[in-house]
Amino acid sequence: MLQISPSLYLSVPVSDPVLDVRCLQNNSTEISCEVKNGTDPSVFLTVSGQLMVYNVTSSERTVRVTVPTVSPPDSWNIRCSAKNSISERSTNQTHDACPEDSRSGMWSGWGHLLSHGVMCVLNTALLIYIVTGLRKMKNEKNQSKRKTRRRDQTEMEMEPTYYN
Repeated sequence: MLQISPSLYLSVPVSDPVLDVRCLQNNSTEISCEVKNGTDPSVFLTVSGQLMVYNVTSSERTVRVTVPTVSPPDSWNIRCSAKNSISERSTNQTHDACPEDSRSGMWSGWGHLLSHGVMCVLNTALLIYIVTGLRKMKNEKNQSKRKTRRRDQTEMEMEPTYYN
């Protein structure tokens, strides 16, 4: 008679893996694979592009990999498989790389240009303030010298002259 191990009665086969592909703000791609059901699953995620290959294995129910942006944009072949002692399932998907957000590129360029423009304006204003202050100090010094000269001339004119 065939005997079945008690552990097989308690084992649950793995469910179909669920792939999730998300574009992140920095234009990189987060790829995850999740297995909802199954006793002691092992999850394998392979992401291959034109220039790079990522292989990730986990004994957790979810496995993730973050793929950086590549130039020119590449498409990714994604394969996720899950297996345990009684079953194995897999899924495949091709996904385009996350598109570069042309608006963020444009705004980052404008932001860079604007920050340089603002710094230029601030430096010019500071230079004008310094030059104006120096001119003012020079004018005050010259006025002080003129007053001293006038006073000296006035005193000289007022001194009596004596003739023999």
